[in-house]
Amino acid sequence: MFKKSLVCCVLTGAMLGAVSVPAMSAPKAVQTASRLDRLLAPIKSKQDLERYLAVTPEYQSAFSVLTPASRRAFIDSLTFNQNGLTGFSYRDLQAELTPTQIDKILALFGARNTIALMQPVRVVSAKDRKLIAARSFSRCGSSECGEDGGGYSDDPGGGWDDGGDSNEPAEPAEPPSPPAPDPNDTTDKDVAGYACTARATCEVKNFSICRKGC
Repeated sequence: MFKKSLVCCVLTGAMLGAVSVPAMSAPKAVQTASRLDRLLAPIKSKQDLERYLAVTPEYQSAFSVLTPASRRAFIDSLTFNQNGLTGFSYRDLQAELTPTQIDKILALFGARNTIALMQPVRVVSAKDRKLIAARSFSRCGSSECGEDGGGYSDDPGGGWDDGGDSNEPAEPAEPPSPPAPDPNDTTDKDVAGYACTARATCEVKNFSICRKGC
């Protein structure tokens, strides 16, 4: 009888404990996923980047899909600190690559979430569409962020171009000047239209992303 009562109490306590644990909010879940992505990134410094470039065969490199000039420009734009990647230029990424190809590159730096800040011009597959829709949802909490959220739209006059049947990369339009980042904003997010130029300093620069932790 004592054993049955003890087991009953343990099970009841476990059930109550499970019920009492608050569910993680959507924004908190996104922040956690972003931090985990950054933590597990194989490239967190210039030394890691140099090592990757030195030991990875060309045909296996995530950068091989970029043209030589664009590859060099992208690599030269990368900035790091003790937190990992702090910023980069996405101009050539969104002009030349599909979302799937961009995602593979950003995964190296734990920056996959930043694709929601871009407007890739070569969306050519269902996988591409699902990827950008998922990233936009993670960033905005909705699959329809609108113009400011960078979400995908099926409207031919807006959103991301599906690339049509052409393999020619389109030149991205020059974006308008972005609003200044709020220094009091402590949320875990990155800012497009700015480059990380010094510690805790984001300066206006088109087609660049300044990451949280700059």
